[in-house]
Amino acid sequence: MGARDEFLVKRRALFAKLEIQLSGMARFGTGLKNEGSIKKMLGISTKSYWHHGEIRKYEETREWAMTPESIGIVSGVLMLLSFPLNFYVIYTRLEEAEDYLKFSTFVVTFKYRFGVGPLGGKLKRLFAIALVILMPRIFQWRYLVLVEDVKRIPRSLKLWIVVPYLLTLLSMAGMALSWFLTN
Repeated sequence: MGARDEFLVKRRALFAKLEIQLSGMARFGTGLKNEGSIKKMLGISTKSYWHHGEIRKYEETREWAMTPESIGIVSGVLMLLSFPLNFYVIYTRLEEAEDYLKFSTFVVTFKYRFGVGPLGGKLKRLFAIALVILMPRIFQWRYLVLVEDVKRIPRSLKLWIVVPYLLTLLSMAGMALSWFLTN
């Protein structure tokens, strides 16, 4: 079996696997329309690959994905998408989480210290509770939180509190990274 035959066998297996993975609704999430074969949708062909030795526009796409500007854009979009999630959690789940941690001095102090203002400091309180959920032993070491209180919080509520915090933190880190890479 020559190199060409080996390539064709591997390509056929890869396209069969892709066809299964991208069947149905998954195809629409990738931006690929149902225009026939995957080769046609991706705009690649065996002749083109053998003639040029690479897949067209792959290098440009890969290079753009790693630029500081693209990192900043993706981080900005992630930040914009995290705002509604933060507000939803603030107005539906925050009080419930604070009730589970009512004997924790850190959370109670945050609640009374930042309980006033336009949003009532609710975003700060949400992030404080997320920190407590993520690192309860550090706060217990400083006698600010009881780990038992954190363990009593249901898993679904922990996810509702922690995920918006991590998304916001990740987007801020991505924007800072893109800023440092451009300067």
